[in-house]
Amino acid sequence: MANEITATAITNRLVDDNGITFVFRMQEETGASVAAIIRAWEVVHRAVGQRNYLSDIAALDSSVTTETRVRLQLSHRRLVERSTRWLLASRRQTIDVTGETAHFTPVVASLRTSLPDFLVGAERAAVDTKHQRYLDDRNVPDFLARRSASLFQEFSLFPISETALRAGRDPKWTARTYFQAAERFRLDKLLRRVAALRRVDNWDAMSRAALRDDLYFAVSDATRRLIGDSGLPQAEAAQIGDLSDWLDNVLDAALDPAREPEMAVLLVATNALRSFAENLA
Repeated sequence: MANEITATAITNRLVDDNGITFVFRMQEETGASVAAIIRAWEVVHRAVGQRNYLSDIAALDSSVTTETRVRLQLSHRRLVERSTRWLLASRRQTIDVTGETAHFTPVVASLRTSLPDFLVGAERAAVDTKHQRYLDDRNVPDFLARRSASLFQEFSLFPISETALRAGRDPKWTARTYFQAAERFRLDKLLRRVAALRRVDNWDAMSRAALRDDLYFAVSDATRRLIGDSGLPQAEAAQIGDLSDWLDNVLDAALDPAREPEMAVLLVATNALRSFAENLA
């Protein structure tokens, strides 16, 4: 009876916090079992402090509109969905909820407090703009506006934590290296092109998810090699900046605003990034 009560309580929390279609969409995009999805969600739910974040939204005063509250909730749901998808893709065996929670939660929580400081280039500018908009136009308190502005980037704290822990490197150094690589690989723009691909059936959904996974893997792989081989933090920027002309040409073509997003073009760009990452010294 105790197991049934626990399962019911977890299911109720999942539906309350992430909606009734969450498990179905995760199955559609990952092919994972219901049990695996719930285990992965429980780890992510705890690591990102979803219940605390939702409580902060519920405590907002009447100056914050319903539209803004819903926007904040949906942004955090997307963080949980992306992180759950990543955990399912990176853990083929049964997920140990207690062990994985202990593995990720302290590192993710520590990195989260400094996340804006790790961002560079376009990502940093976008987060700063969004943060100011939440403050000025939507009356969101600073502590909540600051975190909400970087929820899209917060997902990356999971692969960053994994890379740092496996390599035995400082997580903050790893985070700085990761976001330098992501900026130079134009990760944000590529992900937006992937999101714009057609989605007619579950095969489209799974192919987009696989493409996203490969892009994140390329950045994580580059990060792993850089933190493993570089003696000083300054070395990362120099190595990442030394992209060959052919890779820049591929990325320019894949991100050409004059053409519609195409799976074939994005596959070529993703493979080019993975190949480049694999050959980093």
